[in-house]
Amino acid sequence: MKVPAVLVINKIDTVEKAQLLAVMEAYSKVHDFTAIVPISAKRREGLEELLDLLATFLPEGPQLFPRDAVTDQPERQICGEIVREKLLYCLDKEIPHGTAVEVTKFSERDNGIIDLHVTIYCEKASHKGIIIGKQGAMLKKDLHHGSGRCGAVYGNQGLYGNLGKGEGELAGQFESHSQLRV
Repeated sequence: MKVPAVLVINKIDTVEKAQLLAVMEAYSKVHDFTAIVPISAKRREGLEELLDLLATFLPEGPQLFPRDAVTDQPERQICGEIVREKLLYCLDKEIPHGTAVEVTKFSERDNGIIDLHVTIYCEKASHKGIIIGKQGAMLKKDLHHGSGRCGAVYGNQGLYGNLGKGEGELAGQFESHSQLRV
């Protein structure tokens, strides 16, 4: 059974057409691609053609998820990723991507408010102080952005809890409980 192989060449907006054709020819000599599709993701050129081509390789089948489902991940996983995203966003280049967020408590109250407790793991113990910030200011900022996004995703009023820190097995582990209302 031959599996289709599609070569996608990106950043075509950075080279002359003659160079692009030479690259496409060189690759076509190396492998018998089903198709070679040049695109510019930055300028959104060739993306429709690529998606149309890829759709021809997808088999027909039953609908496995409801039409309005955007992910198969549980809510607590999504909120953990949102908190991590906001953590990295607020810290910009101060902390490399060596962080992870574990949701240790995720519960919804009768009034729709979500209690979210997370443990933030960082690669180095020295990152802990940067993540917390002076008198907890950076951590509060991170959690404020994260709780707002979680609230927007799930249509609730906000996230509550206690702000604290503690030592764990990892040198850079500490717990954080959102105490913010959005």
